Amino acid sequence: MSSPLQQDYLRAMGIQVWVARNAAADLPGRVTLGPGSGSVLLVCETAEQSSSRLAADIARALADAPVWAWCAESGHSLAEAVDGRLFTTLVLFGDDLRRRLCPGSQNEAVGSARVLQAPGLQRLHADAAARRKLWSLLRESRLAGGA
Repeated sequence: MSSPLQQDYLRAMGIQVWVARNAAADLPGRVTLGPGSGSVLLVCETAEQSSSRLAADIARALADAPVWAWCAESGHSLAEAVDGRLFTTLVLFGDDLRRRLCPGSQNEAVGSARVLQAPGLQRLHADAAARRKLWSLLRESRLAGGA
C-alpha cells in the first residue's frame, strides 16, 4: 500500500504502517494542527516553537488570525490540511520544511494554498535581518501591515 490515503486509513485503525526506506523518502512529512480557524497556516518544526513569544508576536502581526502547525510523526499531510481546513496561505518557517513536507515538489502552491518560505524561528529570534525579511514577505503577500 503506497497511497497516502490508504496509509491514513490504516493509521486511523491503529495499524502500524511499514514503508521501505527508499519509499519513505518520497512520502510527505506530517503536521499536527494547532487550534484556530483562520485561513493562514504557519508551519514550524516543533510545538514548542509554535507556542513561543516570537510565534505569538508573528501571529499578532497578521491581519487574519492564523493556525499554527508543527512537524509530527502522525497527523496530516499539508495537502490534507489545506483541503480539510480551506487554508489559502501556508508560511513555512525554516529552509528544509518544504523538502520534508512536500518532497519532490517545487510548486508555489499546495492544493489551493500559496506557499511562502520564511526563515526558521530560531534564526528569526537571533537575526534582525531575518526578521526584516519576514516582515517584507508578510507585507508583500498582504498578510500584514498593508503593502
